[in-house]
Amino acid sequence: MDIDLPDGLKVVKVSKKLILPNLLVTKIMPIKKAVSITVQGKVQGVGFRYFVKSNAKRLNLVGFVKNQKDGSLYGEIIGNEDNIKKLIALCYKGPLLSQIVEVKVKDIKLFEATQFVILK
Repeated sequence: MDIDLPDGLKVVKVSKKLILPNLLVTKIMPIKKAVSITVQGKVQGVGFRYFVKSNAKRLNLVGFVKNQKDGSLYGEIIGNEDNIKKLIALCYKGPLLSQIVEVKVKDIKLFEATQFVILK
């Protein structure tokens, strides 16, 4: 689509609609990203999944978290990159009784999710 604009103006894509940047915009949709996270250490039996879920919901993130057979915690998270970084930082601290040994984060392909859930 070609649009003739005065010098210095650019078209910005927001929520699948084109707008001029100097028009009033109430909400710009942030770019979504998806990551997987694996947390190793004393992370089972200490409320870590609930800790991740409550913080993910507070940060408007969606996805899931679950315990692994090897004693680690695994999750896949979708949302705004800044909020994902905040959740990852919280995972380095964990809930009170946890002891974090390692946190691994990988970019993954976006997937469909509407909420954050704990999987068994």
